[in-house]
This record gives sequence, C-alpha cells and structure tokens, in this order.
Amino acid sequence: EEQAAPILEDLTRLFAQHEGLHWGKMVRANINAMLDEPVHPFLNQLQVPVLVLFGLEDKLIPNKLVHPGLSIPEILRQADAMIPNCKTSSIEKAGHFVQWEKAHQVNQSIFEFLKRD
Repeated sequence: EEQAAPILEDLTRLFAQHEGLHWGKMVRANINAMLDEPVHPFLNQLQVPVLVLFGLEDKLIPNKLVHPGLSIPEILRQADAMIPNCKTSSIEKAGHFVQWEKAHQVNQSIFEFLKRD
C-alpha cells in the first residue's frame, strides 16, 4: 500500500487538472477495447517465449464484475495451457502494480526467464 500512495497522489492531482478528463477517457477507451476484442483466441499463435507474472493480491485482474469466480491461479493455469513456450509466475504480497511493488523480484524473474535455454 505504501508503494501505491505516490501513484494515488499523482492520479488525484491529475484529475484535479484538465488533463484528468483526457486521461479518464483514455482509460475507459482502453478497457472497452480489451472487452470488445479479446485476445484469448490468438494466444496459441504466439511464436516467442512468454513470461506471465501476477501479483497474488491483484484486485483489478481478474475483474470481479467481468469474470466473477475467476482467480489468479486459474488465469495462470489457462495462460500456461494456451500459450506455447509459456512460463507463469506469481509474486506474493504484490498487487496490480507488481513491477513497482516488488521490483527486485520481478526483475529477478525476468532475468531468470531470459537466461533459460
């Protein structure tokens, strides 16, 4: 939570300014695009090694409104089954911003992934 405080402060400041309106529109457009054009049917076509990392405390994905009952372990299982040459990993005590919350662990996971044969 302490890592999220500066992000929340920036977002609060952004929304207090005119730019916040544009940012909010962009976020809504991105979410709508993800819902309108799901990528699941194309995951099996990936031709490169893929690393999927999740913070186990992520409260945004899976979205409880869009995918009720879906869990992070289930997302990782599905990714592993759908994506050829996929490595999945989860990081404890990290949420949606795992790359900031647990930067050292994320970097270590990426380095290990890149070193594999």
